Amino acid sequence: NPEIDTEIKSLTKGAAENKDELNKFLNTPQSRQSIKQVLTTRKTMHRLEKIAKGPNRG
Repeated sequence: NPEIDTEIKSLTKGAAENKDELNKFLNTPQSRQSIKQVLTTRKTMHRLEKIAKGPNRG
């Protein structure tokens, strides 16, 4: 999933010392599933925010 890959790159961008180790950890099936859930929740919250603001406010 490209979105998950992008999120992993974002999460590891600031890591200096253990970047490879962190990248391996974040690419495990469990971590990728967790990241997928975070992305889904984020999208849901953005959508709900737009709905709550109404058609003329956002």
